[in-house]
Amino acid sequence: MPKIFISYRREDTAGHARHLFEELARRYGKKNVFMDVATIAGGERWAERIDDEVARCDAFVALIGSRWLDARDAEGNRRLEAPGDYVRREVASGLGRDVVVIPVLVDGAAMPAETDLPDEMDELARRNAVELTSARWDYELERLLELLPPPPRRWLVRSAVALAALLAVAAAAYLAWRALETPLHPMGGVFNVGVLELGERRSLDAPVEASAPGRWIAERVFENLEGARQAIETEDADMRGIVEVRRLAEHPRGTTAPEIEASLSELASRVDATLLMYGVLDLSEPPYRFTPSLYLTQDFNGGEELTGETSFGRPILLALPLDETGPGTKNLLELAKRLGDRLEALHLFTLGLAYLQIEDPARALELFDRAAVVEGWETGKELLHLFRGSALMLLGRRSEARGAYEQALEEGGPGYARALLGLGNLFFAAGRVDRAAELYRRALATEDASPLALLGSKARFNLGMTLAFQASSLGQPCDAPEAASTLAEVVKAYRAAPDNEVLRELAFKAEYQRGLLVQRCGDAHGERSEAARAAYEESLGYLRAAVELAEPRPLAGGEGPIEERRWQRSRWQARRVLAYSQLGLAELGKSELRAEAVANLEEVTARYERALGEVSEKVAADAYALLARALEGTDPAAAERYRELSEEVRAAATSSG
Repeated sequence: MPKIFISYRREDTAGHARHLFEELARRYGKKNVFMDVATIAGGERWAERIDDEVARCDAFVALIGSRWLDARDAEGNRRLEAPGDYVRREVASGLGRDVVVIPVLVDGAAMPAETDLPDEMDELARRNAVELTSARWDYELERLLELLPPPPRRWLVRSAVALAALLAVAAAAYLAWRALETPLHPMGGVFNVGVLELGERRSLDAPVEASAPGRWIAERVFENLEGARQAIETEDADMRGIVEVRRLAEHPRGTTAPEIEASLSELASRVDATLLMYGVLDLSEPPYRFTPSLYLTQDFNGGEELTGETSFGRPILLALPLDETGPGTKNLLELAKRLGDRLEALHLFTLGLAYLQIEDPARALELFDRAAVVEGWETGKELLHLFRGSALMLLGRRSEARGAYEQALEEGGPGYARALLGLGNLFFAAGRVDRAAELYRRALATEDASPLALLGSKARFNLGMTLAFQASSLGQPCDAPEAASTLAEVVKAYRAAPDNEVLRELAFKAEYQRGLLVQRCGDAHGERSEAARAAYEESLGYLRAAVELAEPRPLAGGEGPIEERRWQRSRWQARRVLAYSQLGLAELGKSELRAEAVANLEEVTARYERALGEVSEKVAADAYALLARALEGTDPAAAERYRELSEEVRAAATSSG
């Protein structure tokens, strides 16, 4: 699989780099496109990782904007003159290798002359450049793609045999299984499936242990699927490297449900798996049972409420003994046969997950629908209906999505928290907030169903947000104690686990909603009242906390930023709302806050102007309007200019739909 390195200067073309990264990741797979803030994880040694990625790449793309050549450090020195400048280091390294190096001129930037570049970079000026502009993005992106190594022509397969390739449920035959004594290393596909040995437990308080019958079952299932995967790769070379499937000589570990799920999370992280297939033979007391299960990581794109472990169908009852030879052979073969009844549905389902991962809900839905009618899989379809609901919601087909979520509840029981969250989100999107709140409360009552999926915190946030929205809609933002306390619980959960990125995102959203609610309470009191002043002051604390939570955090040692996740772009909206409270307080006598408000608003508008798509037109228009309000008394000309910009941006947003 070709690997592509994107070089850019953050203060110059960060927005275009992020957009380009996302476009290339869709075609080549995220693991095959390198961009520092999107690819380097917290704690990594930044400089060493960049050197390693440049050395591995097949194509090097250098984004050059209007500030690329003349960017200055704090002392006013040109950055390219410093030997340690990261752009200079990247470009020189790329030019020193026998790979495609493409200068990309962003939004009208000029190609630098050889004399403007350090000696080890002057070769860049002799390379043919392409342009990439916001106005002609799609057309010029295609021109750039023509110069890059070609991506696979098809992400996924065309036949039922090919579908089986995307789910490997066990190891590659007996000798291949014996070879699994080698250390684990990360997988490199677009959609990575790890298959664990089935464990067993002899009592409810005993830890899960390795299971010989579990290994046997996994090997038998895999033999049917691995042959199909190999046949597809032989038929279609473009399929190579898209999906990596690995049989892992591991089993779920732990005694309690949280311990078992923690072991799955650790293993998935260690091998970079998107999905783990596993199961536990429960031999603690009759009736003995086995439940095929899936563990989906937080990197999956199909819906965060689905993260964690989930049963794939209801338990299969067992008869003991289970042996490869002797009287238990019949029981073991019967178990394998009953599990096999679900295999066709299982590989269709997994293929649908892969399509959701690459953001193709229409194709995912087609496969989920095919899985739904597979004979022999008549119970335990709650997970299938849940993902059908997710795909239908992404397609905007809310009525059908409701039916899918309701089917999931019928299959999974009235306490199926994931379906309750999905159904609640649907009702909230439709404006039926009373019904949404009821469903979130029901989900909250079953939060221990999957601790690492953080369903409790997600349900609390959704409930708090819904109650806050409801209070504001009714003109009662000052009378929403349950909304405030519920959102505070979300922040409390994050403070107890500050390294959890999902909780960090929820805490940001909760602090923002608390600040917005209190700010609206201030508005309700009317201008220049003491009650308004108190409300605006309270909102500052929440909104400042929200902005801080959403700021990209530097790596250990300060060697560059970590990944800026999509949700962190909402910090610009939070800054705009924070500036509104600051400006309100400035007009109530705290004049020192006016400068802070202006600084926040200028950051928002500057980001809008230089980073494509990171700040919405509505947020930018509101920020320009607030700048006009802030400067009305001190700089009327600037105020008028900002007022005109606000109207222009708002009109552009309206015309674009």
